[in-house]
Amino acid sequence: MYINGDWADAGKAGFDVINPADGSFLDQVPDGDREVARRAIAAASAFGGMNDSGLGREDSREGIMEYLETKLGDIAI
Repeated sequence: MYINGDWADAGKAGFDVINPADGSFLDQVPDGDREVARRAIAAASAFGGMNDSGLGREDSREGIMEYLETKLGDIAI
């Protein structure tokens, strides 16, 4: 798992991710332990910004949308 700029050992084997629409196997993801979860939560909490309110998240979406609109000629649709 990638947490706060570092690769963290998940400590356990992974588990399968199954597509709920058709039951097919999608991927396997790490099954982290409590310490890995605590590190991830601490990193997300320290980040702030978008975690504080939906406004930051909305501003980010708007900025991404505006950027993509300037690149429409370069993007295959």
